[in-house]
Amino acid sequence: MAKILNDTELKKLVDKQIIVNGNYDSIRSNAYVLRLGAKGEYTHIGKEFDISKNKKKGFKLPTGNSVAIMSFEVLDFRRDTVQKLYKGCDLFAWMSPITDLSREGIITQTTQIDAGFHGVLNWTFNNTSNKENEFLYKENLYRLMIFKLEDGEEIPAQPYDGTYQNQEGIVRSKRQAAPRGMKESEWETPLNNKSPEKHLEHLINSGYPWSILGERLKTLDGQLVTITDEYSKIESSINALVQEVHTIPNAIDREIEVKKSKWLTNIGVIFSGFSAIAIGILTNNVAIEFLRDYGAFVSITILIITILIAWINNKKI
Repeated sequence: MAKILNDTELKKLVDKQIIVNGNYDSIRSNAYVLRLGAKGEYTHIGKEFDISKNKKKGFKLPTGNSVAIMSFEVLDFRRDTVQKLYKGCDLFAWMSPITDLSREGIITQTTQIDAGFHGVLNWTFNNTSNKENEFLYKENLYRLMIFKLEDGEEIPAQPYDGTYQNQEGIVRSKRQAAPRGMKESEWETPLNNKSPEKHLEHLINSGYPWSILGERLKTLDGQLVTITDEYSKIESSINALVQEVHTIPNAIDREIEVKKSKWLTNIGVIFSGFSAIAIGILTNNVAIEFLRDYGAFVSITILIITILIAWINNKKI
């Protein structure tokens, strides 16, 4: 029956370099706590880093972001290495994050380490909390429970020798990609024919941090609607002003024609009036004698009357 190794046996794994770079301080009663390694990658932006360089002491993980990290220790579960300590046995391990990570809103995975594995371990942290998390170089992160598989049915016929064997640093996924040339119609997607409003509502109901993004997008949408309405009103006002401006020349032309017509009419009336007066005077001897005696006065009076008539007509116009 498989046996869970205790602290005494775990010290032997450190001493025999089965847990490479191991530390006695990381040993617990029935588990070894793996520490944070130096290399990592912010997977949401593809930025790699190495906190062992440039005097870095750790890394920060903002809310809603994800990071791929590695263990400081290297595990050597290769059969030749293990059987130097445990003859006829293999080692198998179950790994789980420390509970503090879930308390801080960090979502990560549990996994198993098959017999025969050799290399560093990689994990991905997703920060679902509402605050930035910080992690220190060589900080305790994962509990490793190691099982000793006794000779017999527990020993696998073929030890692990997969695509992640003998790897160092951050190892990207080696999952087989989809074949080239697949049509878009051959893929199922979360998108549907719902309205943008329905998609926004779904985003708001997705929980933190997407709910915050959805609320901000909804606010921006309202602001854009307001701006669009205001722009429409401005455009309508500008169009109305343009139409009014286009009517000004026609109005001016009409007003000029009216003034011309009135002036010509006034001149004709004045001329006709004075013509009638002149005919009457020239055909009357008494009027001719009066003009001879008072011609200067009469001419001045007529001139004043003419000016007054022109001024009155101009005011009316």
